Amino acid sequence: MTDIRQLGKTISANAFQCYIRRHIKLLGEFSSLSRSHYFQCVICSNLWQTNAVNIWNGRGCRICSVNRKRTSIDDLHKLGTERGLRLLSDKCMGISTQHTWQCMSCSRTLHIKPSNVRRGTTCKCKKHANSN
Repeated sequence: MTDIRQLGKTISANAFQCYIRRHIKLLGEFSSLSRSHYFQCVICSNLWQTNAVNIWNGRGCRICSVNRKRTSIDDLHKLGTERGLRLLSDKCMGISTQHTWQCMSCSRTLHIKPSNVRRGTTCKCKKHANSN
């Protein structure tokens, strides 16, 4: 395994810039992996300062990372369909906020968090049907 200090001494500025993923831009001159540099996300324009080794190891923009993990309204529609529920809410307000659903079996209106739907919470009529 290569010692990061050795790697930092041998890597050139051009090699580092070529390595950086296309959505991350190095601001200023590259000096070494162990030094702090400023970076900018090309997607969301976020600016941050970190050691170059963090970028080399695959870290990127925190804002874009959070946005990639967000649940979309399409994700909720798919989740509901898989569980026998129709999503009535018109926008996603997060997985920890109650949304309005309708049971596809009995048409009952429910207010359930998507996180609970993921865990298996559905309409009571489905529980009774499963126990018979």
